[in-house]
Amino acid sequence: MKKIGLVATFLAGFITSHLQAQVLPELLIGKLPVPPGSVCSDDTTAHNTFTNNCENFNRILDDEMQRRHRKMDETVAREEDKIAEHAMMRTGVSPELTRQMMALQQQRDQANSQAQRNQIDAQMEALTGQMIQQSTNISMEEIDNLKKMDKAGKEAWATAYATETQAEVMADPESFQKKNEENMHSFNLVQKKQQLSDSLNACNSKYFKMFQDLENDSKALAILDEIKQKRERIQEFYKQGESQEKIIQIQHQIVNLEEQYCNMQTSGYLRILNQFFVFTKSSIKPFYTLEKLTNEVNATQTGSDLGMEKGELGLIQIQAYFSKLQQVYKYNIIEPRMEIIGAE
Repeated sequence: MKKIGLVATFLAGFITSHLQAQVLPELLIGKLPVPPGSVCSDDTTAHNTFTNNCENFNRILDDEMQRRHRKMDETVAREEDKIAEHAMMRTGVSPELTRQMMALQQQRDQANSQAQRNQIDAQMEALTGQMIQQSTNISMEEIDNLKKMDKAGKEAWATAYATETQAEVMADPESFQKKNEENMHSFNLVQKKQQLSDSLNACNSKYFKMFQDLENDSKALAILDEIKQKRERIQEFYKQGESQEKIIQIQHQIVNLEEQYCNMQTSGYLRILNQFFVFTKSSIKPFYTLEKLTNEVNATQTGSDLGMEKGELGLIQIQAYFSKLQQVYKYNIIEPRMEIIGAE
């Protein structure tokens, strides 16, 4: 009983540590930093706190994505031969010929001389002919002959080939129907995946366009231009030896324009950011569906379990939102007043 208890404790600890190693989007989204209440203020403490929170969050997210990518790389490396063999089998080539071709390729990679490579190339060329024959029922000799035929000859050959293929289908209709059903299932999976992916991408594109439109807002650009002109005027005043009072007066005008620009642009940015967050949160479930469809498509096409780890696409979406959240201070271009007025 004591030994059983120890085993149970070990298993419980292992399961717990394994679950803790995986960060899921619905848990991580609750840890996102919250923008400060007044981005356009001179409160450096709030700004520094927000920056530190972003750095901590980014560290968690980056570590998790790196862990997932390492795991995927290991899976791909482990399944590489199986994937290549499955790809060849889908063409109708037997596993035996596939393995022979892979072995020849490996020998060629390890060949020490050009003579050895030439010899292996000749073997691979001959094997390629067998594979084409097996896959399409067309010999290399027929292919060579086709190159020499005129248009009428090629059309006659194509008609004969189609008739032969139809005869093969009629000879084994069940096999043909099964293969056709498999192809249709694969097609439907790809279509569903593409439709959902397009829908989610369209939403993301909409928000990124909103951010870009805000950046190019004509009123905001006009304010920036006015700020630039006033700064150039100050430089001229310095050169002309104008009084400090006139310079300070324009400096105050610049600060007012900077505050106007920050308040106008930041309020718009936060409004879009909030909408983007709502979408990101609501998209986690659809991304799980897309993830499942993607894994099924990959399994069908590769013959191997290359499935993304649960929550991968949701985390990528959170990354997209976080990339914008980090820039919440981008429109705060207000210069410190003490520096502007030249106070000691």
